Amino acid sequence: MGFPRNYAIGSPAFWPSIKVVIDGACSNLKPVNAGVPQGCVLSPTLFLLHINDMLKLSNIHCYADDSTGDTFYTGRAGISRAVVDEYRNKLVSEVETLLRGVSDWGRQNLFNPKKTQVCAFSAKKTPFVATPLFENTLLKATASIGILGVDISSDVQFRGHLEGKAKLASKKLAVRIVDDQSLFERLDPLALRRDVGSLCIFYRIYHGECSEELFGLIPAAEFHHRTSRQNTKFHPYHLDVCRSTTERFSRQFLPRTTTMWNQLPIEVFPNQFDLGTFKKRAYQFLKGRQRTREPSGIESVHGGGGIT
Repeated sequence: MGFPRNYAIGSPAFWPSIKVVIDGACSNLKPVNAGVPQGCVLSPTLFLLHINDMLKLSNIHCYADDSTGDTFYTGRAGISRAVVDEYRNKLVSEVETLLRGVSDWGRQNLFNPKKTQVCAFSAKKTPFVATPLFENTLLKATASIGILGVDISSDVQFRGHLEGKAKLASKKLAVRIVDDQSLFERLDPLALRRDVGSLCIFYRIYHGECSEELFGLIPAAEFHHRTSRQNTKFHPYHLDVCRSTTERFSRQFLPRTTTMWNQLPIEVFPNQFDLGTFKKRAYQFLKGRQRTREPSGIESVHGGGGIT
């Protein structure tokens, strides 16, 4: 690993030391024999070696010093409340099994259970009271949880995160309001820019300019759409829209953008991958449709716009 000759992990010379100063009085230096030195080029590698065995636990995801465990169940429309409660109790039991594995690891590696947070994500209206047991302590579920700087609420919304970022930006940026109607008329509406941006991201995913996980989310068109009798109704890039029984899901990126994608004329699509040309043509098509007072992609699907 390229350690200096005079250093070894087990050597006291490698350990940092700390001291406390209060009102000019200074304590003696005390060695810190846990953790890794801050700012040392070896620290990231040593930390990864330190937590490597925890990654063997199922459903554990780690990024730097942030570790997240998850488990889930898939609900269906029309199931009884008793079945939902049974699913939820099983989910809590799976979380406790995961936490026991983390606890066993933590007892050997100075793990701090007090920083553990729990959040139950659900789109159902009935509250999900999840209180798994961890280190003989019931963990109370929070209304939201922060993962790598992103706050997600228990109803899978990002409104609180966006409002927090907007308030932070308003404190640091000077916002000037210009009362000029002609200027506003020359600006593109937010819905138009949002639709063009969504289509460009979708275009990249469609052509595989993304991770394999994202590419696998693109739904292929059913075979009957490709037959000679049906192909006059669809362009060659037509895709099936994910079926949904809830309006919340239909507003998500994939089903919403797939619907807009299928509405584009064949002339919008370049013969080969060309993001710049596609963006220009998609903008011109949606802009022209706006001038004829035909609603943009989001509004044509849901009958209204707005930021969610």
